Amino acid sequence: MAVVIAIDAGTSSVKVSALDEAANTVLSASLETTVTTDGMGKAEQDPTEVWNSVLWCLRSVCDGLGDRRVASVGITNQRESFLLVDSKTMEPLTPLILWLDRRSEKYCEGLKNQGYEPRVSELTGLAIDPYFSATKAKMALADLREAGLDCKVTLLTVDSFIAHKLTNQPPLTDASNASRTLLFDTDKMRFSDELVDIFELSELGLPEVKSSFDSFQAIAQEIHPKLRGVEITGILGDQQASLLGQGCIRFGMAKNTYGTGSFILVNAGEIRPQPSHGLLVSVAWLMPDGKATFAIEGSIFACGSILRWMRDDLKIFKDYQEASLLAQSVNDSGGVVLVPAFEGLGSPHLSPSVRASITGISQGTSKAHIVRGAIEAMAFQTQDVISAINGLLEKPIENLRVDGGAAIMDTLCQFQADQLGIEVSRSASLESTTLGAAFASGLGSGFWSNMEEIATLHESDRTFMPTKSKSGPKSRHDRWSLALEHAKRFSQHS
Repeated sequence: MAVVIAIDAGTSSVKVSALDEAANTVLSASLETTVTTDGMGKAEQDPTEVWNSVLWCLRSVCDGLGDRRVASVGITNQRESFLLVDSKTMEPLTPLILWLDRRSEKYCEGLKNQGYEPRVSELTGLAIDPYFSATKAKMALADLREAGLDCKVTLLTVDSFIAHKLTNQPPLTDASNASRTLLFDTDKMRFSDELVDIFELSELGLPEVKSSFDSFQAIAQEIHPKLRGVEITGILGDQQASLLGQGCIRFGMAKNTYGTGSFILVNAGEIRPQPSHGLLVSVAWLMPDGKATFAIEGSIFACGSILRWMRDDLKIFKDYQEASLLAQSVNDSGGVVLVPAFEGLGSPHLSPSVRASITGISQGTSKAHIVRGAIEAMAFQTQDVISAINGLLEKPIENLRVDGGAAIMDTLCQFQADQLGIEVSRSASLESTTLGAAFASGLGSGFWSNMEEIATLHESDRTFMPTKSKSGPKSRHDRWSLALEHAKRFSQHS
């Protein structure tokens, strides 16, 4: 019996899973990873910790496989995040600088003021924002040069870092990850000299870009005996992997992953759509024949991280099960509205300077109301993105497939269905990102034959139907919109 192994290097944890031909998880291992912040925009991880977590999880899974054969390995990862390494030794020169890091805000504003954003958006489908790699890479490189470092430097995305560590070969990435750097021309499917010049990164080395389902490199024999001769045959950015894992292989199919952030992607087909303000266009995946599928995306910065903040810093509850029970213990938020702009507002607002707020508190407010307000905020943010995406589509989204850790909460899924007025289908596997990495690898190695075959493997756990109410969803969203505008105005004066 054969399996494919999926490595999922997310923001808050690393997970490695082995899946069989029916896409059932045979074995898995995971470890939480540390994110270092300073309240001033910094968000970093130790690349050694991330790599050691990958290695431990990978070896743990391989140790338990018995006589099962590993057919291939796939990688999915937090996109946009990167580190700079010595091009010769491949040793890290910086921490892993995360997609959450906002320290290049002023540099981004300067580029916008110089008029670069329309051209950057035309080439990449993205906006000039600290969310993406290029502007932070420019600042990190400048810091290294100022410190006297004169060696040649290479930028590694998380997937290319892990792939290099697994193979000891030159760094490779795929088009889905490359398309999130702000340096990749998504029409020509290559890193752009023009973009490199705009961000003043001509001296920076970049990984080679391949298709998403491809033979990347063979894993080094010292990693584990089970992996001797086994190749990495699939790489996808985490949200593109989730889109594939959710079986969204046809135009117009949509998914939302309630992870650290929340990421809504819609399959946009093989013709690249024009980006719209507040929405992004990325490569969903690139086939070996050079044909790309694109995705319209709305990226929300704070989702599961809201609950993590409440658990770890505010000590409101001990675990997410308790959070769910608290939210279910009240009918609504009691007027509490939480705007979770801890790192600014993502899509469709793209307001990096806005900060979080909680409004509507009274003496009758309990911790249950505040937790409920946090869960409702996840749904309101998603509603704003879906509304913006529907404005670009001839036919509005009729079903939203959801996954991610927070999707386990019935309260969230039902509230989301009520606010959107459409069906919300929760995946039987809340780890659709991991599933997508397995599918990518299986497509690259022939473990699965084609897209249609893997789409049949998707299963829903439950479909939430919207409650029939015209006034409720609108009045709740109106209150959210008022709180949102208040947070924006307050930030302008702080």
